[in-house]
Amino acid sequence: QRVDEIMAGRDRDDDLSTFELQFSALPAAYKPYSPVDEEGRTALQKLADLEAFPAQLLKEAVHILQELNHTTMEVNERVALVSAIFTRCYPVILKVYYHGEHNEAPLQDKESESMLESSIEIAEETATAFKHAFVASYTADKAAFGERRGRLTEWGFRILEMIRLEQRLRALRYQKIPNAAWLDANQVFFSLLLHDQVDDSFKLETLIGLTQAMRDAEHPEKRESSIRRVYLSIQLFGVLDVISWPAYLFHFPDSYLEEMEGGLHTEQDSGEKLEPGWLITFLRNDGPPLHQRNDAIPAPALRINFAELFQRTVAEHEALANMLFLNAVDEDKLSPSLAGLDPQDRIPVLEMVLLALQRRERRHVRHAVFGTEKLSVSFGFAACYTNLSGFAIPEDHKDEKALSYIEQIQQASIDLAESNPPFHTIPWKLINFSTGGLLVANDSGHLDQPMQVGQLVSFKPKGKEDLPLMGFIGRIQRPIEYQVEISIIRMAKYAEAALAQDNKDVHNGNGKPVILLQDFEGRWQLVALHQYGYLTGTPLKLVRANGTRILLRLGDIWLTKRDFTVYEVRSANLK
Repeated sequence: QRVDEIMAGRDRDDDLSTFELQFSALPAAYKPYSPVDEEGRTALQKLADLEAFPAQLLKEAVHILQELNHTTMEVNERVALVSAIFTRCYPVILKVYYHGEHNEAPLQDKESESMLESSIEIAEETATAFKHAFVASYTADKAAFGERRGRLTEWGFRILEMIRLEQRLRALRYQKIPNAAWLDANQVFFSLLLHDQVDDSFKLETLIGLTQAMRDAEHPEKRESSIRRVYLSIQLFGVLDVISWPAYLFHFPDSYLEEMEGGLHTEQDSGEKLEPGWLITFLRNDGPPLHQRNDAIPAPALRINFAELFQRTVAEHEALANMLFLNAVDEDKLSPSLAGLDPQDRIPVLEMVLLALQRRERRHVRHAVFGTEKLSVSFGFAACYTNLSGFAIPEDHKDEKALSYIEQIQQASIDLAESNPPFHTIPWKLINFSTGGLLVANDSGHLDQPMQVGQLVSFKPKGKEDLPLMGFIGRIQRPIEYQVEISIIRMAKYAEAALAQDNKDVHNGNGKPVILLQDFEGRWQLVALHQYGYLTGTPLKLVRANGTRILLRLGDIWLTKRDFTVYEVRSANLK
C-alpha cells in the first residue's frame, strides 16, 4: 500500500494509541547507589575540589555521570543530583563554547579539544539521566499521566534541552548529533504530544547556541521556552545544516525565529501531498525533517510549516540587497538579529537559510574516485592570490613595462602574505567530483587551518605544476571522528592574479590585488575583497598576469560571500 492510503483519515490520537516509549541504547541501571566514595566525598565535593582545574573538572563530571547512569536511584534524587552536577559544570562548558565560537580553526589545541569532547559527553550523559527518570514514570494512560504531568513534562523538556546543547557543541567540530539522539528527541516529543503536553514553559538551563556566547556570559538571566519550541529548534538547526556555518553564526536561526510569531508550526499528518513550505518528520526518524515524503515514512508523522520563515527571509534579503545597491543601509529597517551581525555576514547568512529551505535536486552527476588521488588545497583569498601570482609571466620578457607590471603583482602577493596569518597548502584526498564541484577529505586528527563556509579556495593535483582552479567551500562536516570532509563549488575554468587600479592607484603606481576569472560559459568575472568598496559600474584599469593593462567596468554582482564579491566585468580587451 502507498503511504497516503495507509495514513489517510487517521488522526493523531489513533496514530499514537499504541505508542510505547523506547529510548535508543539506554544504559542499564544495576549498581547500588552510594552517596559518598571510599574517602567520604560526595560527587559535588569532588567537582568543587577541581574548580581551579577546568579540564579535569569536566572529565571527572563525565565519569560521575556515567557511573550514575548505571546506578539504581530514586528518580527525584537522580534528577536533583544530576541537575546540580550540570550547574557546576555549566560555566566551564560556556567558556569552552565561547572559545570555539571565536576560533576559526576546526580543531583547537589539544586541551581545548579535549574539553569540548568532555562537554559533549556531559550533555549526552545529562540527557541520559533524565531519560532514566522519564522512562521510569511515563505512561500512555491519560489518567495516570495526569497525576505525573508536571514532572514528566519538565523531564522531557530537559532531555530535549540537553540534546540541543549536544547538537550545538558537536557543531563546533563539524559533527551532527548521532542518529540515536534524533530518535530519542522524537520519542520525547511524540510521547508528550499524545497527551497534548508540548506547550508548557520552563526555564532554560542553557542559552548556548541561542545567543552569542559573550551575551550569555554577561547576562546569565534565564529565558523560558517550551517543549515544542526546543524540539523545533533542533529540527531547524538540522535542516539548515548549521554545522557548516561559521561558529559565530550558530545563534542566528534561533534568534531570527524568536522574533517571529509562528515562524514554524506543526500539524498532524494525514498523508496529503507535501506542498512547498512544509517539512515532514515522524516517530522513527533518525535525522532532520525531510522536504518530501517517501514510502518509508510510517505513521505517526508530523508536518512542519516553515512558509512564514521562508517568506520573511526572502523579503529581508530583497530589502537588504536594494539598500546595498543604493549604498544606503538603514539598520533600523532590518530585523534585530540581522542588524546585530557584521555587515559582511548579512547577505551570506540569509542566502544560506534560503538555500537550505528549498527542495533541491542534484544537477550534476557525481563521479566517484577509486584510489588515492591527492589534491593540494589552499584556503582564503591571500593564499589563492599568492598561488596564482606564481603564474604571472609577461608575454614579452623584453618589455620593461610588462616586467614592471608583473613586479607589482608579485609585490601585492608579498604584502598580502605579510598582512595575513601564515598559511600553507594541505594535501586532501579526492572523494568524488562533478562539473559543479568536488568533495575532498582529510584524515588528519588535528587540523589548525582556519576554514569556513563561503571561503575562497584554490586547488590542483598534488605534485603538478598546473594553474590552480578556483572555488569556494560549500559545506564542511566530520562524518567520522578523525576525518573532515569539504565540498568545493567550482567558480571558473580559468583564473589569474591581477591588480585593479582606480584613478588614485594609477597616479600612485599602486593597485589592489584581485582575481580575474573566466566561467564555464566564457564570461569574465572579477573577485574583489569587500574592503575595496567597489560598486557596480566602477571603471578600473586592470593589470593582468601577462603583463598587460586593460580598461574594464564592473558589472552586476554575481556572487557575494563574507570576505569577497564576484562581479561580472565588461571590456573589449578581455580575450
